Amino acid sequence: MGIAVLATLVVSVEAAAQQSLWVGERKTVIEVVGPAGRHRLEIPVQHLEDIAVDQTRGVVWVGTRQDVIQYTLEGQERSSRRSRVPSSSRPSSR
Repeated sequence: MGIAVLATLVVSVEAAAQQSLWVGERKTVIEVVGPAGRHRLEIPVQHLEDIAVDQTRGVVWVGTRQDVIQYTLEGQERSSRRSRVPSSSRPSSR
């Protein structure tokens, strides 16, 4: 019997008037706000690897298996760059 584990990435950001928690799942980046845990924003992505929130610049960096994508805190894509990591050096996803 196998056990499947889904990694979840979490980044917490505190703004002056609002607290938000950014959660990255395999195919979605979600901004959760307030004590009730309301989903303010959902960004669909493929093969999510990592997220980073840059409050100073007002952007969210999203790393996938193939790209690094920069979004505004409102969810608008600003730029995308193809990853240069050779597939042979990536860990196997089994």
